[in-house]
Amino acid sequence: MAVLKQLRFKNSVASKTIAALLVVILIPTIFISVLFYVSASTIVKHNVRQTSLQLVGQAADSLSNILNVGSDSSNLIFSDTSIQKLITLEDSIELSNQMDAAYITNTLNNIAFSNSFVKMVYVLRENGGSWGSGTFSQNKLNRFTLHNFSWIKKADEMDGKMAWSPMQFDLFSGAGENIDLVIPGVRVMKDFRDLHNIGYIMINIDGKEALKIISRLTLGRTGTFFVVDREGNMMINKDITLVGSEVADELKSHLLDESVSEFEYEEQSVTYYGVKHTLSNGWIIVGIVPTQELTGQLDHLRGSIFNWSIGLFLLAIGIGLWSARKITSPIKQLTKQMKLVGEGNLDVRTTIESSDEIGMLSLQFNKMIYQVNELMYQVEEEQSKKRKAELRAVTHQINPHFMFNTLNTIRWLIKFGDKDKAFEGITNFNRLMEANMGKKE
Repeated sequence: MAVLKQLRFKNSVASKTIAALLVVILIPTIFISVLFYVSASTIVKHNVRQTSLQLVGQAADSLSNILNVGSDSSNLIFSDTSIQKLITLEDSIELSNQMDAAYITNTLNNIAFSNSFVKMVYVLRENGGSWGSGTFSQNKLNRFTLHNFSWIKKADEMDGKMAWSPMQFDLFSGAGENIDLVIPGVRVMKDFRDLHNIGYIMINIDGKEALKIISRLTLGRTGTFFVVDREGNMMINKDITLVGSEVADELKSHLLDESVSEFEYEEQSVTYYGVKHTLSNGWIIVGIVPTQELTGQLDHLRGSIFNWSIGLFLLAIGIGLWSARKITSPIKQLTKQMKLVGEGNLDVRTTIESSDEIGMLSLQFNKMIYQVNELMYQVEEEQSKKRKAELRAVTHQINPHFMFNTLNTIRWLIKFGDKDKAFEGITNFNRLMEANMGKKE
């Protein structure tokens, strides 16, 4: 029974109407949705890429400008012959008694105060006096051996070029411990007469200014920007505890590839999108963010499209059911009445009132039933007349013989003296004649 119902539904007008509506609605909807999603995905990804590259480019320019200020400041000191002459005096006590002893300090202060990016400026010597701007403390410097610092060794290796170090707290400031966050740049200072090293120029860039530049950058919701050197060591980061650490190998391989400015990599089962740009000193500013955050808008868009498609699908089914019901309801009513007619009930009439084909069919059905009734009435009338005519013909044929036989029977009853039966026979014959003449039923 269930199979028959299923087959009937498959072959019904309702199922065909729903199927047609689904095809008409869903095919364009799916096509438009897919086209819209692909186009939107391309646009969003392109905009994200362009925005990310633009952001990291602007940040690289800003940080490069700061570092260039440090390099320019060191050039001023490096090329100052007066400072060279004063520094070459071997006896620091003799130097402190000179009228020009304050020249170095004043020059360093002027350089530090003339640019907001420069925090502190130092001229350091391994042996003898050292000078610095602002709150420079000789006592703090005396706690250390300069050549034990890696950045001093790196400056020696670079032989006059600027050697930049990771962001750190100023070690020689007298303002207190871990107060001034700086990015140190160190270079050797040479005697132009014989080009031997006479000290070190240390320019401390304001680390907070660098962090402001990085903090203004946004990449996704949890994306972060930081600066690394060519070996993948962390140079600048909002989390100071990460400075000096080495980035993951998965990321380092992309940082060392100079042919790409954006990349994707996977770390701890999370896919990241990254952009990078090289600074003027060779460092690399990097921005990374989980790819999911960038594609979250696309996922939301895809979900919206899916929900709209489901909604349209249900709407198509609803419209199909409503349309099919509007069509099949009068058809079912007409079919039911046709079955009654087939069973012999010619008194049924349809009450469907509409101007469409089904209304015309209902009107013709009622007209047909009326004509069938008229025809059957005519047939019954003709059959009745025919039967009566046949009966009259038979009656005309039967009456003479019947009367002859009846009278002959009565004659013989009288002859043999059976008067009672003869009387009864005459009486019945008389009643029959009366009935035959139409006086009685």
